[in-house]
Amino acid sequence: MLPLPARAELRRLLTGLDAEFRSRTLHDPDPSHWVDWSGNPYRWWHRRLYEGV
Repeated sequence: MLPLPARAELRRLLTGLDAEFRSRTLHDPDPSHWVDWSGNPYRWWHRRLYEGV
């Protein structure tokens, strides 16, 4: 729904932030942590391990 220039800028910003987050976290190897109580999968950023959790 964003105008093309704003959409491109947001995508560029989020791509960099996603890369930074991935570089500072690890994939959670335990599949039981990948879904909520109803069996719906969590988003990819909830399936990462990072300090403080």
